[in-house]
Amino acid sequence: MYVIGKVIAVIFFYVYFLYSASIEGTVTDYIDKVPIKEAVITIIHTDTARAVASTITDEEGYFNFPDLEPGRYHIQVLKEGYYKNILFDYKIFKDGNYRVNIKLLKGDRECTVEYCFLLGSIEVIVDSRELINRDLTTVRKIFSGDIEHLQASNLGDILYLVPGLEKSKSLGLSRDVRAGVRSITNVGMPGTIESFGTSIIINGREVSNDGNAKQKGQTGIYGIDLREIPADNIKEVRVISGIPSVEYGNFANGIIEVITKYNYVRPKLKVKLNPDTKAASLTSGLKFKSSVFNWFFNYAYSERDLRKKGDEYHRFYFSGNYSGSTRDKKLDYRLSYTYTRLLDNQKPTDIYRMKTFNRGYLASGSFSLDYRYSNDRILSAIMNMGLNRRWYYQERWVAEQLVTPDTIYNGYIGKLNEIGKELNYFIKVKERIRRKGVVFDHNFLKGFEFDFRRNIGPGMVIDSVFNFYGANSPKRSYSFNDMDPIYRLTFFYEDNISTYVLSKKLEAMAGIRYDVINPERISLKDGLFRDRHGEYLSPRLNIGYWLGKTVRVRIGAGRSVKSVSLAYVNRSPAYCKYMVQDSIVEEKRSQRNRNLKAYCSDRYEISVDWQFRKDIGLSLTGYLFDIDRVPVLIEYPWNWESNPEEITSKTYSRFENRGWLVLSGLELIMRTRRIKNFKYDLNITYRYQKKGQYGKIYDPAPDTTWEQIWYVPPYEWQEKIILDHCISFVSDRLGLWVSIDLQHILLNHYKKVFQSNSTLVEINGVRRIIYQGMSDYRYWERYLKSYPQKFIFSLRLTKSIGHNTEISIYINNILDDRAVYYDRYENVQLEMNPPIYYGIELSKQW
Repeated sequence: MYVIGKVIAVIFFYVYFLYSASIEGTVTDYIDKVPIKEAVITIIHTDTARAVASTITDEEGYFNFPDLEPGRYHIQVLKEGYYKNILFDYKIFKDGNYRVNIKLLKGDRECTVEYCFLLGSIEVIVDSRELINRDLTTVRKIFSGDIEHLQASNLGDILYLVPGLEKSKSLGLSRDVRAGVRSITNVGMPGTIESFGTSIIINGREVSNDGNAKQKGQTGIYGIDLREIPADNIKEVRVISGIPSVEYGNFANGIIEVITKYNYVRPKLKVKLNPDTKAASLTSGLKFKSSVFNWFFNYAYSERDLRKKGDEYHRFYFSGNYSGSTRDKKLDYRLSYTYTRLLDNQKPTDIYRMKTFNRGYLASGSFSLDYRYSNDRILSAIMNMGLNRRWYYQERWVAEQLVTPDTIYNGYIGKLNEIGKELNYFIKVKERIRRKGVVFDHNFLKGFEFDFRRNIGPGMVIDSVFNFYGANSPKRSYSFNDMDPIYRLTFFYEDNISTYVLSKKLEAMAGIRYDVINPERISLKDGLFRDRHGEYLSPRLNIGYWLGKTVRVRIGAGRSVKSVSLAYVNRSPAYCKYMVQDSIVEEKRSQRNRNLKAYCSDRYEISVDWQFRKDIGLSLTGYLFDIDRVPVLIEYPWNWESNPEEITSKTYSRFENRGWLVLSGLELIMRTRRIKNFKYDLNITYRYQKKGQYGKIYDPAPDTTWEQIWYVPPYEWQEKIILDHCISFVSDRLGLWVSIDLQHILLNHYKKVFQSNSTLVEINGVRRIIYQGMSDYRYWERYLKSYPQKFIFSLRLTKSIGHNTEISIYINNILDDRAVYYDRYENVQLEMNPPIYYGIELSKQW
């Protein structure tokens, strides 16, 4: 019987292995193409969702499952530091021997993604660990896959992915694009001070208009034009709208932090085409023993008005990065260089011979390093030098008679040039130290930074004979070389604390930042320094307390300071010509304000984050920004300094710290985990904005029967309710990613409130109250602009069409609903939505 038993056992195992299947293969790094050892491979039965086998890879990345029953399986691969990968519905038959090669994509050090796969060459995040905000402040993160899925051509286009911003413009390069975090205005079209007060940070260095002294074209009183920053090389965008770390400064509205791709990348070509913009980009890299070099090139072209020959915009962009590590990987370093060439042309096509171009280039080089003394102590430094050369040119036909000693002109072509070079030097050093205690864990941050900006060059060049502004215009040339630079010295210190109170986790951030702008010398009488533009202390505090494992309350308060630009300080002089007997007298008034101060933003925020079960995350945030001492243009009568009571029609003006701005609102965010390949996001945003100025303003031509020479200015307010819906479908099996976006503007109100003297005027047989300062009598006291509700649907589709190749299609306003609004007070018809707009993009990676 013993022999018979052994024979039966041998036959059983022989039959079992004869009819069973096996799977073997290797796990490799997607970028480096090297084997990955100790990766965990799990075989999961598709029908029962039960794990049937598991193993780890050896030194060569090899794994083997020798005895699997026939059926359908998922092959799941996990490795610390990499995104999870899954091969779906892998069907095996009896007697089959299968071999697979599985690739893993390396994740960040602070990876918040559970599952990410490559659709062609686009990184698609399927599941994220974060359904609610885990930071102490309000931050919205946009990753490279979302950017490519949208077909963004510049940083301004990426802001379409930020909820709460009205999407009433088409993507592309045809118009200036500026940022305004928590701005109530449209994407790319914020107000002057909202865009100027938004800080743009690229790889740790700030990009701003503080050194811009231009009065024409891309002026220095706005924020930077985001068309200058291409989107194809961006790895991640972080929009910080709450109270940030004291490390961040020189902002009043919010922060947009950009991180570009700088590690080794495989060669990739991308081409995009839409009615507005045609673009192509190429990126590649080289890998050495302990370092990496990568480069990126982009060309984009926009032809704005097809009826005008030469009305076009060109952008050439190149960047190179050399990065690596040394000293047993304790020291990481990075050397970067960028160059951007911009050609914005508009040739004359009308009888007035209007010709305009805005050309220039931007070049910058930076060096950064991170030295790890240990895991608990890191020293970081960054140094940057930048040059921004701007040339604005404009010409037009001046239909005025001009008499010269040689001849008489019945008209002439007036020309204007504005040429300058912005120089920027920036250095920042910081150190992080972590200390763990029995009760409290501390993460200390301390550092300093120095920022220097200056503008040099010919400045505004106007022909004194053939004056662009007219034969008798008092406008004159002025040089940028006469302007003082703007430089800022900063020190900051912060402590991030973590502890437990009543068995619940408590997190806190407390810090202080000191800024002094244009210090001249040490003076304890004036503070610490005697300075031109002020010295400021900016305390900040954030507290987060977990009421349970899934509910957290966050409270924050703090101050930020925004420096003024050279354009605010150095307004061009004003001139006045008049006759005295038989001679012409010309007078000059300086419009500079060398002691113009920076302005402050006091910020308050409270939030509740709640992860409902495992599939839904909710966040409710209320905020208030009180922005004070905003620079605004103040007008004075010509002889104000000698005779303040005299009324003159001729005036001059300068910027003074007399403006104010209040922003408040509520934000409700709901996110779901991907269920059966579907995911739904909902954002409900209410924004309120109110702005005005202190003091009184001058009226050069008052009606003395009821108007005053100096009167109280009006203020204005606006409110909006915006609903953003997004439904997305992702399938690794189909190689498909589809997103449907719907934005609903539920409420949009605007009103200007007058506070000056008033009178009754009969308009169309109706007596109306008219206030001093109304530019048009249609703005009577009860005039409230109430725009109708509007909807806009958009479709984004990305499909893999081959190995490392994909095609993307984007259709904006797919129903072509223009949301036509007739303003009966202004007697104009407005299209609140852009026309239907499409784009197509093709990319290939080798």
